[in-house]
Amino acid sequence: MLPDFNNLDIRNYDIPFGYYTLGILSHHRPDIEIIPIRMDADASCFVNHDLENYDWLEPCIEKALANKKIVCVVPWDEHVIFLRNIQLENILNKYTNDPVYWITNLEPNASDVYTSQHIWQNYYLFKIKIIELPWWLLNDCLGYYSIADKTIHAYDYNETNYTCMINHATLHKFELPRQLKKNNLSKCGKFTIANLYEIPVDLTDIFVESTLPAFQKYNLNYQREGAQTLINGVWISKNVENFNNIEKQIKNIPLVLNSETIMIKLFATEKSIWPILLGKLFLIHGRPNIMQYTQRFNNIDYSRYADMTFDTIDGYGIEDQMARLDCLISKNQELIKDSKDLHQELQPELEAARWTFGENMYKYFKDQVGKII
Repeated sequence: MLPDFNNLDIRNYDIPFGYYTLGILSHHRPDIEIIPIRMDADASCFVNHDLENYDWLEPCIEKALANKKIVCVVPWDEHVIFLRNIQLENILNKYTNDPVYWITNLEPNASDVYTSQHIWQNYYLFKIKIIELPWWLLNDCLGYYSIADKTIHAYDYNETNYTCMINHATLHKFELPRQLKKNNLSKCGKFTIANLYEIPVDLTDIFVESTLPAFQKYNLNYQREGAQTLINGVWISKNVENFNNIEKQIKNIPLVLNSETIMIKLFATEKSIWPILLGKLFLIHGRPNIMQYTQRFNNIDYSRYADMTFDTIDGYGIEDQMARLDCLISKNQELIKDSKDLHQELQPELEAARWTFGENMYKYFKDQVGKII
């Protein structure tokens, strides 16, 4: 049985593969054997296997089952989703009637990438049991809570209304600032990018170079999303380290506009949670229902400050992405222009939600672990 949130001290746990959440799982469920897939620190390197050869997997599962263990195959979804592997599929499907689980960070409306084949994408056809366990983002929440300044901040709303930040400059991320500029809303915000040379020519007039430090000097034994920096006896990820830096840089900005990492079915990333942890109003441009993902754990109903119609627009093609973006901007222009009053009104609740968000996610994590039997 996992402890209640108020009795949880992550410093009491190991960090298998760099994550306290997996340490919590291992400690309180010794009947579970975790078998990782692509949890190596550098995605260009392969530990024990690559994406084409899974000869190692079946012997690991068989050994665990022989030892009367429940098997949890824990992938880094991003590293296995995009290349359907028949060998992996066939191995796992041998264990439909055994206590073998695929542990995914994807919520149910996205995890069908593992259960239904689509002609235009290399989705899997797993028949084993699948459990959503948001161990990555929960790990970031728990790490942030361990080092965060809990002082309630008094806002000075004389700065810009929103921030739009780009670190990895993928093409789709520029559509958000491009459409904001097209709708004469760019002057209301601050646009930053890690490298100025990556800015498209038509957006050079609105972007400035970010003063936030890049991900440097990270521990190659773990992913950047895992254990990297020791603060107050807690190992935090590079993302959490970045949350702290962002918090100082945008302390007086009430609204965050983010584009998610990719627009097709994948887990939500830190871009969808750090605005909550920093007490901000926010809108996310991403796949369908990307904001609904965090709404499950957030005590503030997003519809109280934004028109959420855009989040329900289905589809994953370019036209669908643009339809969501157009709707996001057109239905929320007043919020994008000036969200000061709304933020001021909601700030006590936003401050409370900063700390209950991770607690709610942990309760869900705990409930999901209870389904592994």
